[in-house]
Amino acid sequence: MTIELQHFYDVPEHVLNPLRDKLRTFNEAALNSGINKQFFVTATNADNLEIGSIYARIRYDWLYIHMLWVDETCRGQGVGTLLINAVEDEARALGIRRSRLSTADFSPGLTLYQKLGYQIFAEIPISSFDCIESDNHSEYLMWKLSL
Repeated sequence: MTIELQHFYDVPEHVLNPLRDKLRTFNEAALNSGINKQFFVTATNADNLEIGSIYARIRYDWLYIHMLWVDETCRGQGVGTLLINAVEDEARALGIRRSRLSTADFSPGLTLYQKLGYQIFAEIPISSFDCIESDNHSEYLMWKLSL
């Protein structure tokens, strides 16, 4: 058998989507795929400026929080809590009772997630290329098993 490899950088969606589809088909055959739903919620201020947003999805009976952003000037004022509560409420309404996410030790979200009941279940050392010998930061995998 002859095998040829092709390398792609800045991968276009038309290259990536067939891989996603193949993995989704494989995973859904192994697991009860159940609900597959995405959520994108934004928060705006009185001037209609976006001050926060969250992207989450439900797959395999889990709420996955993929991205949460709150404008630096609005942090600590409850915006992140409102956004997380919004996607958790959506998940609960669909019968989903558990959630997971990842964050880093330098992220202001870590404290917020812990305050909202998320627990660290794994820590992975991460570092920049110039610090290969010593890992200077950690990524945390977190979950909340009762929404």
